[in-house]
Amino acid sequence: MPNLSVKDELKRVDAVFLGKVLQVQTVGMEKIVLFYVFNSWKGIWSRWVRIRTCENTACCGFDFQKGFTYLVYAHMESDNKLHVSLCSRTTDISNAGEDINILSRLGKGSVDEIDNNLVNQKGK
Repeated sequence: MPNLSVKDELKRVDAVFLGKVLQVQTVGMEKIVLFYVFNSWKGIWSRWVRIRTCENTACCGFDFQKGFTYLVYAHMESDNKLHVSLCSRTTDISNAGEDINILSRLGKGSVDEIDNNLVNQKGK
């Protein structure tokens, strides 16, 4: 994980949410990832969101896998679309417990309370 604290990263980014990957589509040099949003702490007010990331880790792209759940820290780029890079605190649910606890203490998320039956790692 990057050196920024959860609180500092929350200030730096435009969106923070917990979501399950429904679809990953490669278009040119980037991946477009469709998420079902379980909980949002910043910037996401709908049930579904698309984010973009570079197609591979060599260009700092995050390797999202369909069916898995992630805590996502995304920033808005000049194209007015949300993007994620390896340099953010974005991580899979199995490594997100501490961040989720801190985010929950900083302010209640929106959309839904986390339903652990829906947010299992393999998503099956």
